[in-house]
Amino acid sequence: MKLKLRTQPTASDRNQRLTTPRRKISVWISLLASAAFTLAGSAYASVTLDFGAHTKNTTGGFPGSGIAIGYMANGDTTNPGGSSPVANGANANASGFYSQVAIGDHATATGKDAVAVGGNIYNGGATATGDYSVSFGTQSTATGTGAIAIGGDGSAGASAAANNALAFGAKSKASADNAMAMGADAQAGNANDVALGANSKTAAVQATTNVTIDGVTYEVSGIDPTSTVSTGDAGSERTLTNLAAGGVDATSTDAVNGSQLNATNLAVEAQSRKTNALGNSTATALGGGATYDPSTGELTSPTYTVYGQQTTGVDNTVAALQNNAPLQYSTAAAPTTGLGANGAPVSNDVTLVGPDASAPVTLHNVAQGVGDTDGVNVAQLNSAISNAVINVLPTD
Repeated sequence: MKLKLRTQPTASDRNQRLTTPRRKISVWISLLASAAFTLAGSAYASVTLDFGAHTKNTTGGFPGSGIAIGYMANGDTTNPGGSSPVANGANANASGFYSQVAIGDHATATGKDAVAVGGNIYNGGATATGDYSVSFGTQSTATGTGAIAIGGDGSAGASAAANNALAFGAKSKASADNAMAMGADAQAGNANDVALGANSKTAAVQATTNVTIDGVTYEVSGIDPTSTVSTGDAGSERTLTNLAAGGVDATSTDAVNGSQLNATNLAVEAQSRKTNALGNSTATALGGGATYDPSTGELTSPTYTVYGQQTTGVDNTVAALQNNAPLQYSTAAAPTTGLGANGAPVSNDVTLVGPDASAPVTLHNVAQGVGDTDGVNVAQLNSAISNAVINVLPTD
């Protein structure tokens, strides 16, 4: 097999076009000089092109069907039965047990069936050292099994440094198993974490086992999270838009959107209006200067005049009405005992009470009694006495 090369005409050739027939130079060069095709029977064929490029079986087994194109390109196989690695680019390295692919200067794919695409003329080509890993972009690296790193720039490419880690974007990093970082400089550093958007970063997952509202503790679902999703970073938060309404019940683990929270706010506001109306009406009903403050929910105590004295508070007023009443339930042994247990009268007796509990009390403005059990006033008593005296005087 031969390689055909055609030279381009020089400036001198162009100047001589009118006097000298155009020269076409066809150079046939043996493939052993610039390219080598190694055949082993009819099943294997390897290709090397450029200085130092090599595709050999380092175990001494079958030579395989590797391709190495570029200065010092390495398409060696370590599989005794041979394999088909592809190394294309100066110092590209696709050596290994299976069919690795390294394309680009200094690209390296040494994991089983790994793929690295992206070169740099000095160093820092794409690197895929994890088994079945994929790396695309200058200085991108995929070192975990099944890891994928896509994105690169002149300083740092994407990095997927754990099993099944996914990193997309320049400087993105997925450094834990099954983590995903999507966006330039996004970082997912915990297992199963997801960092969405440029510069987003995940943190350790925080579990919430219950919530306490107004002193009451409520149980919640989803109390044992295994990972977290981040859409930003401290000081660089993002809003989440176009989110469908999530289910709301005791077992739901859905996210809720703004309209659902708005419905909750409307319900709270309606309840607040009812509470304020109740507070105001209660203050009005109490009288005594009582007021209700809707901002704090506090109701100021009323002040009443009881038997000529100022009394503040409903409880104090009730106590004053009971304990300072001029007429109280009593017993013969304790004429001013007030009410008994549960507010029930202690007897069928009553006692008039004044400022001095040991002094008698005068009862004024007493109507004439008419019934057998009615009290009588002084006028009735005097009349009765007069009648009695008349009845006992001697007659002529």
